[in-house]
Order: sequence, then C-alpha cells, then structure tokens
Amino acid sequence: YEDDWDGPSKQQELQDGDAKIAIARVNGEPVGFMHFRFLFEEGVEVLYLYELQMVEEYQRKGLGQRMMQIAELLARKTGMKGVMLTTFKNNPAAMGFYQKLKYQISPISPSYVNPLGASECGYEIMAKMFCQEACAMLLKTAEACRQEWVEDGIDKALDKELNGQVETA
Repeated sequence: YEDDWDGPSKQQELQDGDAKIAIARVNGEPVGFMHFRFLFEEGVEVLYLYELQMVEEYQRKGLGQRMMQIAELLARKTGMKGVMLTTFKNNPAAMGFYQKLKYQISPISPSYVNPLGASECGYEIMAKMFCQEACAMLLKTAEACRQEWVEDGIDKALDKELNGQVETA
C-alpha cells in the first residue's frame, strides 16, 4: 500500500483543525492510533475514519477491533448515522478486518457508482450505517451518479465502436 501513501498529504490531514486523534497505549507506550472526523458525506452525518494504525506486534490481537468499537460508540453517542472509512483494494487484510466487523462497501464507493471504471480506482469506501433512512439517502445519491456514469460509459463505448466501423468502411 506504500504506492498509495502520500506522506505530505497525510501530515496535512492529521493537522487539520477538524481532525480528532485517539491513541492506544499499552503500559503508557503508544501502540496505535485512529484519526477521524465528524462530517457530512452526501448529506449524511457520519464519523469518517481516516486512519487506523497499529504497531505490528499489536496487530491481530483485538486492539484494532476495540478501537473500531470505540469509533462506533462515539458515532452513536454523538448522533452520527454511521461510520465510514476508505481502504485500499490492494490491502486484503484491511478489507477482511472491516468486513469481519460488518462493514460493507458503501453505495457511494467508486466501484458501485462507476462500475465501468471500477478497476481504475484503488480504494473502496466502506460503511456501517445505524440508520435505514441514511442508507436510503446514500443509495439514492449513488444511483443517480451511477446512472450518469453508466450512460456516459455506454455512450463512449458506442462512439468508439461507431468510429471503428467508420474507419474500416
């Protein structure tokens, strides 16, 4: 996932005024952190998880799962409609971790919104929503965008095919 990592951009995200950081400590030593924000995603209030990082020796020991439980509790206690996050497709361990915690690919994820260009995008947006109304809002927004992408993709494919036929005639 190093190819997808942009250090200066991540540093800027962490220093943003809206950024919230929770640090996991063992015997006073930091062993992980989560960076999140409270924001609106397509009009829906969510806790958006920007980062969840654990020192390697503390991975797969339940600490990440515990931090995700804390994120979900914070979201619920502050009236958010769910938790959303972005994960790289080339990180199957992270995808599996979030799926195990009942996170699903969101309808606003690029692979859903633009199925014809899904392979061009290296990430997925995953979510665990607490509110059916919020799920419906996200789906409605995604469906409108998806229809535009599909129509545009079909139009481009037809243009390409027609241009190919014209050239060969």
